[in-house]
Amino acid sequence: MARRNLSLFVLFVSLLFIFIGCEEANPSGAGGSSEALDQAHGSWEFDDGTSVVLAVDSTGETNSRDFYVDLERESTIYHIEGSGTLEGNTINGTYTYTTDTTAEKDLGSLRETSNESLEISITLEQEGDNVTVSCTGEGPLANETFQGGSEPTYTSEDLYGDWLFPDGVFFSLMSYDDDSANNSTMDIHNHTTETEEYSFYGSGALEGFAIAGTYHYSRITTDPESEETSWYTYGDDKSEPHHPITMNISFIESRMTINCNTSAGPLTGLTFSGGVKQPTP
Repeated sequence: MARRNLSLFVLFVSLLFIFIGCEEANPSGAGGSSEALDQAHGSWEFDDGTSVVLAVDSTGETNSRDFYVDLERESTIYHIEGSGTLEGNTINGTYTYTTDTTAEKDLGSLRETSNESLEISITLEQEGDNVTVSCTGEGPLANETFQGGSEPTYTSEDLYGDWLFPDGVFFSLMSYDDDSANNSTMDIHNHTTETEEYSFYGSGALEGFAIAGTYHYSRITTDPESEETSWYTYGDDKSEPHHPITMNISFIESRMTINCNTSAGPLTGLTFSGGVKQPTP
């Protein structure tokens, strides 16, 4: 009997270690996608070429979401932009769209086809690593269901563009060449504290996922009692050198993290997490 109890105990411990190991191997529960899905703040691509981007509203409203959908039906490509309110795993809102045809795609010509807002409900579901987006409402999104969505993987070249972070911060990276080592410019807007709002401007050399350069900034300060504001810009005066900085960029699935490596100015020690790339038709 003692030997049997010992065998059962060994079996129990073995199963326990297997269970713990599985949990540690996949802490998010869905290949890193579940966090983005829970927040309704992320990007997904589907097998039929459809892309869906969901982002928190830059005004800071907790349950407001912006959404962007690109889909192709027959010879028409729809570029959809909308906003709504998040309730559970459903966004209820309105959208407008522009279209082009597959023949016009390379020419970049867009034709406005929606002059009024259309109502839509977008429901998010996840099973394993795959995301399903179901739509009910009006217009080209009506009764559309997109299955098997996964988050895109970005390369260094994909860093160029506009990124929106959950706290409303915007990060823009643009190509640039001033006949020096600099090949990119970067802007960060809407970084706020209790009494101050910052905008940062800089340029530097993009190599891989790091930008080494300099930056300056503007600051709006609000007096908490009088609510009066004052403006200050650092770096416009040539006697004030721009601050050196290295920005290291990494990703969790499709969501960007920026670590600011500098010992000077208000970007010192700051990290921005959860950035989602904004589509550009």
